Amino acid sequence: MEARKVAFNQLYHQLGRAGSTLIPEKAGVLTTCFAEHTFLLSLAYAKEGGKEIRVFVPETRPYLQGSRLTAPSLQEMGIEVSVITDGMGATFLGTGEANLYMTAADLVCMDGTVVNKVGTLGNAIAAKRFKVPYYAFSVSPDPTKMDASGIQMEWRSAEEVTQCMGKATSSDGMKALYPAFDIITPDLVTGVVTGKGVLKPEEIKRNFQ
Repeated sequence: MEARKVAFNQLYHQLGRAGSTLIPEKAGVLTTCFAEHTFLLSLAYAKEGGKEIRVFVPETRPYLQGSRLTAPSLQEMGIEVSVITDGMGATFLGTGEANLYMTAADLVCMDGTVVNKVGTLGNAIAAKRFKVPYYAFSVSPDPTKMDASGIQMEWRSAEEVTQCMGKATSSDGMKALYPAFDIITPDLVTGVVTGKGVLKPEEIKRNFQ
């Protein structure tokens, strides 16, 4: 068990070092939700290398993972961070203040399709429109998922949309919809940071099957 922990720790740092090479010398990085170890390590290595970094963190309703987890983690690391609302990503991509988009991936298919927290798709479309690269981190793309056709999307309770952290944000009985994740098609993905390097979507299958 201890050896496995060490191996995973080394893998996280490997992805972090790879991710850091994708960060410009003067970077405005947009993310979504909580991108966990590999994203944070990428920023840490980039900062260590003297890169100037600012991160834009959407709050990530309804549980506010961005404002409660990602932003404080970056603040503790001494990285400049600004919390934004979930609908503001495209604005900062459009102004050029965000010149890189990076997220975790809950799932990566063999054709390079990425599944991640809802809100990722809109930012990925905006990044494509404004010619900003989008990279996702994946320790292990799923060799059993060829493409999006095999994905069953999770829909969560409407109450999670009409409330935020237990407080009502709309009137009683209001209908709401909550698809928990987005499917981001390969044409919107610049690359996936993996243990086998930074791979283009079309390179995933031959490296993980």
